[in-house]
Amino acid sequence: MNEKAALAEQAVKATTETAREEINKKIEEVSAKAEEAQKVAEEAATKADAAVEAQTTATQTAEAATKEAQTQAAEAVAIKTESVTKTAAATKAVAAAAVAAKVATAAKAAAARVPSKAVIATKPSTSTNKNSATATVTGLKPGQKVKVTVNVKPRP
Repeated sequence: MNEKAALAEQAVKATTETAREEINKKIEEVSAKAEEAQKVAEEAATKADAAVEAQTTATQTAEAATKEAQTQAAEAVAIKTESVTKTAAATKAVAAAAVAAKVATAAKAAAARVPSKAVIATKPSTSTNKNSATATVTGLKPGQKVKVTVNVKPRP
């Protein structure tokens, strides 16, 4: 712009038509260069705006990815905690099953020692009453209940 102003002053001061034409050509050249410089500046501004927009988009994408990663990390921690809890419960269940198996084995062994049928040993009756009978039952544990059935012959 300063160069254009200086050339305009020279054109006013020029005394010959040829000198004025040369100065006008130079003014046109300077104007063309100024327009070209302005176009380059506008293109640079457009590219800068596009770069800023791309950077903003990249920042938003990165923030979204960070939030997603934080969410997934929290879920992973929750799943790991649940896994530890379930593992502990499974370990307790295995221990309880082992105890139950030992109890079942002991119960089988105890059941094998108990006679399958109670034996009644008859004793000679010392009673003077005709309707009395005495019997001894063996093979029972103290406090074990027994069901006794007595067959009675009807009177003729």
